[in-house]
Amino acid sequence: MSEYKIASRYAKALFDKAKELKVLDTITADMELLKKMTEESRDFRIFLNSPLYKKAVKQNSLDALFSSSHELTKGMYKLMVDKFRETYIPAMGKAFIQMYNKENNIVDVYVESALGLDKKVLNEIKNKVILMHPGPINRGVEISSDVADSKQSIILDQVQHCSKLSENILYTLNHNQY
Repeated sequence: MSEYKIASRYAKALFDKAKELKVLDTITADMELLKKMTEESRDFRIFLNSPLYKKAVKQNSLDALFSSSHELTKGMYKLMVDKFRETYIPAMGKAFIQMYNKENNIVDVYVESALGLDKKVLNEIKNKVILMHPGPINRGVEISSDVADSKQSIILDQVQHCSKLSENILYTLNHNQY
């Protein structure tokens, strides 16, 4: 079974339980801490992947590192160590964050700039964002009406151009012989 599938199963179980207990935001903060530690500490990654440390040593170390985490989070780490799945803990955290973002309609946006990023540049970027959608949109579900009708939206133009393009393609196909 792939790392993604294994990690996703643990993440889904943790996500569902956190949602049931109404501690989703708390557990997400724990997963963000895990993500940060995984990204910043090569030693932490090596420790999780090393077969040289016994289960008890790994469990005690994780308990100490994440002592301020919610009991549900610590329980998941313990379960994964007990099942010799500790190497999947970082991937589980990543999968959990993806589930949380999907649940809350959070989209990551990456901005690459040759200029330094300050408030002025950020406001210019916000003003230049263009909202596109092939239509039809499901107002209030996919996109709120105020966003769909904002000055950054070109949805109506897109739909009109797409209709004309479709008509032209159908006309061309009907009047050409192959």
